[in-house]
Amino acid sequence: MQNLYILFAKNIFFEVIYILFRNFKKGDKIQHNFRIYKNLNVRSLRFYLSKIKDIKKLDPQILGELSKYPTKYNKTITLTKEEEEIIKKYGKTTNTLLNYIIYTAKIEIIHNLPEEEESSLKNLFGL
Repeated sequence: MQNLYILFAKNIFFEVIYILFRNFKKGDKIQHNFRIYKNLNVRSLRFYLSKIKDIKKLDPQILGELSKYPTKYNKTITLTKEEEEIIKKYGKTTNTLLNYIIYTAKIEIIHNLPEEEESSLKNLFGL
C-alpha cells in the first residue's frame, strides 16, 4: 500500500514538472493557430498577415460574403516579433482580417487582368 502512495506521488510530481516546463522547451517562440477559408502555405499566410497593417477601411459587403465561406483550414505558425505585435493589436479579429485580406487580394488579382482573362477567372472562382 505504501508503494502505491509513492508511485502515485511520483506520477503527480512528474505531471506538475511537465506542465510547468513544457513551454520552457519552446523558448520565446509563440505559436498561433489561424482558421482560414482557403488552403495556403505558410509563406503566403505570413505575407497576408503582414498586410493586415495596411488595412484602412473594411467593406461590409465583403465581410458579409466571407461569412458564407467556412473556415475549414487550420494553419499553425511560429510567430515573429512583428506578427506577435499584429496579433496583440487586433486580438480575436485577426482571423477575420486575415480572411478579408486573402479574399480582397483574390478580387484585386482578377480585376487587374484583361477582360477575357477576368471573365474566365471570375467563373473559376465563382464571383
